[in-house]
Amino acid sequence: MNCAIIFIKNKKEAELADTCLLGRPLLDYTVSQLKKLDIDHLYLFGGRNIDNDELIKRDDINELICDIGSQSGRCLLMGPLFPLIDHHDYAALLNNDKPCMASDGEDFLPVFALDNEQLSSFETLSYDAVEIKSENCLKVSSYARIAEFNQIIKLSNNQKHLERGVNIIDPANTYIGPEVMIEKGSVVYPNVTLEGKCIIGRNVVIKSNSFVKDSVVGAYSVLNACYIEDSILGDKVNVGFNTHLAASCEMANGVNIGDFVSLNNCRVAYRTRIDSYVCLDNATVGEEVVIGNGVRSADRDGRRHYALRIADGAWIGAGAVLIGPLNIGAKAVVMAASAIDSDVEKGDMAIARVYQANKKGYGLKYIEEEEI
Repeated sequence: MNCAIIFIKNKKEAELADTCLLGRPLLDYTVSQLKKLDIDHLYLFGGRNIDNDELIKRDDINELICDIGSQSGRCLLMGPLFPLIDHHDYAALLNNDKPCMASDGEDFLPVFALDNEQLSSFETLSYDAVEIKSENCLKVSSYARIAEFNQIIKLSNNQKHLERGVNIIDPANTYIGPEVMIEKGSVVYPNVTLEGKCIIGRNVVIKSNSFVKDSVVGAYSVLNACYIEDSILGDKVNVGFNTHLAASCEMANGVNIGDFVSLNNCRVAYRTRIDSYVCLDNATVGEEVVIGNGVRSADRDGRRHYALRIADGAWIGAGAVLIGPLNIGAKAVVMAASAIDSDVEKGDMAIARVYQANKKGYGLKYIEEEEI
């Protein structure tokens, strides 16, 4: 059985290990590399408050050494503050036949590998040096070095995407997390942030000041300075300026979204058009629907959330307020500036607004009174 133990010595190391680098806890960089090896168990000693489901937390080191030492195999031991050491470096240690320690060519690092039965006496053993790249040996020794490591990891990630055919216009001012996947042919403008587990399809264009986290963006889509989180976008989706998509939104192929739109927990079907300044929550929208400027949904009454359903081909006029729970049928029309709180059947037209009344001469009288 091969295993790895990450030792956290004190509170400062625990806090540093939980500090984020490009939206990801520092400790996760080490864990992600260890997971690429032939290792059966990953243990964490001394970091009880750190939240990481990949690690088995143990408090009694003697008991842990006893458990591991009774089984054949090799063990890696390391600290949590070396995020640049990769799985190739760890493999060189793990595959060595002797007790060995990582070295940058001049000094030794607190990164060991030895047989499981040698754990009980690892402090008294003599170790062979296994040299790894000096640039991988940098340690996050203080909060002051977090910004330095952010830059190192950022440029390294960006270089990998450039080599795969992604056009990153300004790598020095583009922030792409280590778990982001981008297909070749996509273009990423400056001041873009991609965090978490993102998948960006081929030939996507992401304009400046866009933020995307834990989302999927289909091929040939265009994102214009927008905020997208925990959402799925199909192919050829256009998202406008300052638009916000969150809370598990799903946009089908060909959806077109205007500027200053807010969508939360919405599912929008094929080739629907949502104009600017629209705000929808908990909505399911069918195919080829047209939603005009300034449409709002009212989905809460202070106690619960209500659903809004708009069927295929419906037209919603500008400025309409849709008060849930509400169903709007296929090819139904809601007239502009209407406040709708009752279902609209298939093919019907709904108008709900106060009739206009013009008071002769009252406008002039009002203006003259204001000027006095």
